[in-house]
Amino acid sequence: MPTFVFLCRSIIIMATLVAFAPQVKSSTSEDYEKALRSFQFEKYDEAYIHLKNSLQKDPQNLAAKLLMGRILLINGYLNAAEMEFVEAYEMGADVNLIASPLGNTWLFLNKYEDVVRFDGTEGLTGENVIDWLQIKATACIRLDDLVCAESSYGKILDATSTFIPAIQGMASIAIQKGMLMRASTLIEQAESLDPNNAITWRLKGQLAYQQGDHNTATDYLQKALTFNRDDPIALRNLVDLYLQANDYDRAKLFVDEIIQETPNDPLAILLNSWLESRESKSVVDSEKLQQLNEFMAQLSPELISSQPMLLYISGLTNFFNNNMEKAAVDFNSYLQKEPEDIQAVLMLSQVYLATQQYKQALLLLTTHETELIESPDSALILGDLYIKQNKAFKAERLIQRLELRYPDNNKIQLFKIKLMAARGRREDAVKILEANFDRFKENSTFLFTYSLMHLQGGEFELALKGANLLAQMFPDESEVFNLLAGIYIRSGDLETAKIQIDKALSLNPTLFPAKFNLAAIHSRQGNFEASEVLIEELLVLSPQHTESMLLSGYNAANQGRPGEAKEIYLSIMDFNPNHVGTRERLVNVFRGEGDYETALYHLDKLLKDDFDNPDYLLDKAGLQLALRDPNNAIKTLNIVENFISDSPQRLIRFSEIALALGEESKALQAMENAQTLAPNNAMIVLSRARLLLSLGRVEAASGIVSPLAPSQQRNPNYWHTLGTIFAEEGRDDDAVAAYKQALSLDVYFSQPVISLYNYALRDRYVEEFITTSEEIVNSAPDNLLVKNLLAQYLFFIRDYEQSRALYESLIEEPNLLNPAQAHNRLAIMALETSISKALSHIEIAYSLNANDAKILDTYGWIQALRGNYEHSLELLREAYARDAQNPNVRYHLGYTLAKLNRLDEARVELEYAVTVERPFYLRPDAQKLLDAL
Repeated sequence: MPTFVFLCRSIIIMATLVAFAPQVKSSTSEDYEKALRSFQFEKYDEAYIHLKNSLQKDPQNLAAKLLMGRILLINGYLNAAEMEFVEAYEMGADVNLIASPLGNTWLFLNKYEDVVRFDGTEGLTGENVIDWLQIKATACIRLDDLVCAESSYGKILDATSTFIPAIQGMASIAIQKGMLMRASTLIEQAESLDPNNAITWRLKGQLAYQQGDHNTATDYLQKALTFNRDDPIALRNLVDLYLQANDYDRAKLFVDEIIQETPNDPLAILLNSWLESRESKSVVDSEKLQQLNEFMAQLSPELISSQPMLLYISGLTNFFNNNMEKAAVDFNSYLQKEPEDIQAVLMLSQVYLATQQYKQALLLLTTHETELIESPDSALILGDLYIKQNKAFKAERLIQRLELRYPDNNKIQLFKIKLMAARGRREDAVKILEANFDRFKENSTFLFTYSLMHLQGGEFELALKGANLLAQMFPDESEVFNLLAGIYIRSGDLETAKIQIDKALSLNPTLFPAKFNLAAIHSRQGNFEASEVLIEELLVLSPQHTESMLLSGYNAANQGRPGEAKEIYLSIMDFNPNHVGTRERLVNVFRGEGDYETALYHLDKLLKDDFDNPDYLLDKAGLQLALRDPNNAIKTLNIVENFISDSPQRLIRFSEIALALGEESKALQAMENAQTLAPNNAMIVLSRARLLLSLGRVEAASGIVSPLAPSQQRNPNYWHTLGTIFAEEGRDDDAVAAYKQALSLDVYFSQPVISLYNYALRDRYVEEFITTSEEIVNSAPDNLLVKNLLAQYLFFIRDYEQSRALYESLIEEPNLLNPAQAHNRLAIMALETSISKALSHIEIAYSLNANDAKILDTYGWIQALRGNYEHSLELLREAYARDAQNPNVRYHLGYTLAKLNRLDEARVELEYAVTVERPFYLRPDAQKLLDAL
């Protein structure tokens, strides 16, 4: 790093000269004096205003120009500062007042050649000569011209052989050149002159580091700080050491000190923001980032590209500005020049991870696996990627290498547990965690892993057990309460989650993840307006925060605005075209709309960069199946079959798609393999049982479910599967009892209530369905599925009074899946008492969905009853075009045609209606009208 010369001495000289300068204009002088006083009290904004006034009145005021240059330099406006100093020099200002600040400005602007070429130094005197030679030496070092640097330091030593900074400079060059013995001699010389010199001890630390003795290096650097706590270079060296040791707390402490000493230090701003983001996951400090942006904006792309350090800083700047594409370019360019810089490798991997480009991150880190072994935490990032990319066997090999090197490292042991879970042995992993709980319950990393593992398994009470202990250990840590909130969110207890978020925000009102979680809760509760308010706040802090934009897109989609959701997702792709998660959302949106071709287009884009991603390949097979392209779907399944052999969950998906394609043997084999991988996983056993049931293999299904009875009494999925087996065996009483037991364990479990509903539709166990549904509606009024099924069944059996009450409640729900049909049925029921009320409901239904045949039919029928036969005919024709087999449409169409005296056409419609072979409640009415014709 350059040695920046302090400017105080020059300021004093300048102030003295000004005191004797002739007064050009009294007002100009007064403004300058006010500026100088403000400058001396570090009120730089006030000083700037006074100087601006002064220079407007007298642009030739050299003192004002020089002071203006200094203020601009202090505030980081480097180009403007350079202009002021150069103009002042050309106007005849004393080079002794110019050289040092102008030289430092050029150093900041990386205009090292301008420093070396500057030929106005002949007038320098005294210590100003020494100052300039130091600046020039720094510029030479930056130009990799160590001969030039040694020449400058040599001239200093010729003038004063005991000038310690020059000796230190020569020692620093020797370290860079790898001449460690010479460096040691020079450092000893400097130390003999001043044994308490901070820079000398810093150099001793750097020398020890180069000799591979990191512990001694740390000791020497800490010793340096006892003499000068404000030495930013020593602090930065210590930061580097602590970062390598993954001691982020100490690194953050020293970065704070760097910023306190040099608040505009661009690298310190970056390191501080990075460490803060690691610590709290908060957004980057916008003020500091703005400073850095302004600093980098003054540099030309050519200059940045020419110097590795600037490429690195540019990469970090773009990373924090969320310009991941440019950050990737910068770090890749840097690594072409400095391929062995492991920190840059890790930063580039972070860029890839931030954009979910896991394959690229894996390829990058895999080539540096040997170096990563030196840092267990970094190596474990690679391990996580191996798991994500379905390369668990490589993760296993990595862990073996790490265990040999770090046999007692708890994080490695915890990763082994995670690897077990990834390979389908989650129950074994959990057993290890439980067995070691008492031993490590005071270890925060263990507790965090314990909570997350149970959270992933849906074991919320155990997840809370670990998180609550963390809260006791860190009662003032907002992130812990945010973790608790996350667990409650996953468990569905959103109100308690809100309480935890309130605690988190009371400790840290600006905690970005907590605000985001609150926005997500509002979204899940259907309070989209409140969610959007928070999202807007988040996007003000971080305008391109992808997760907030994705949540906004989700909100739009769930409010029936898929077009807006697509626009949001596409806007993300504009500034982050490689963001995998966004393109995955686009796949889901288009698939949800039934636009399978566009969904497949985006999925192929994902596969282009991640061609062997098993999840994408399974999705592709599913889309090809939806597009009625079974041949290509089977080809895709044949490909993905090679990548899923060690993933039970993917084998289950494979089985489901294979079954839909008629590949029964493949489906059965995949499910059997899944159970082999995780023989104690009840979910997989039950999935296999359902597959066997779908193929009519009831006895085989019963055989694998029976052993689960002792351990799965509290599992609603077990009871539903058992009920299905009973139903297939003709044991309907037992089946209904099993379905009711499943619902007693989970009132939100849809399949058992649907099974009861299907019984009721066949006029069996009607009382059980109605009673059970009413109990659920009373105990869980937000269970819209059960409320809707009950309302629908009561509508079918023409119990309009109770059905109407349920539907009137449902239309007030913001998350009602199909409000148009609810209004349609309310319109039908209202026909018995009030045509005007029926018209009001059907007009709402029509406004919500003008293309639904049932709504068109009801609307047309109401218009016919009101005597608007032409309008009725128009609506019923549209309904017929959409559902010609519907006897209600045909009857209503026949009625309207008869009223229009188009009797022959009416008879055709009515004859169809009365002879249709399906349940038709109005058949007697249609027959009566047909007979009348």
